[in-house]
Amino acid sequence: MDLVTDMSEEIDNTKNQEWIDGNIDRLLAWEIFTRVAQGKEMVPVAPLDLCDRIGVNKEYVHEVIQQIKSRNKDAK
Repeated sequence: MDLVTDMSEEIDNTKNQEWIDGNIDRLLAWEIFTRVAQGKEMVPVAPLDLCDRIGVNKEYVHEVIQQIKSRNKDAK
């Protein structure tokens, strides 16, 4: 029989902003995976909902879009 582990002292990484910043790609990949597994990959996700799910500020989606636009301008 397995021993029960006391998780009361365990650190919750999902509340640690430094951990979130280092794992945003992984969190986004999880959200994409779950949507595909549910057959919802073509259903739009509100930017605020996505930001809440991955633990970033509400301007994150806008910032990413601006970075992509900037890269496209630099590439031309």
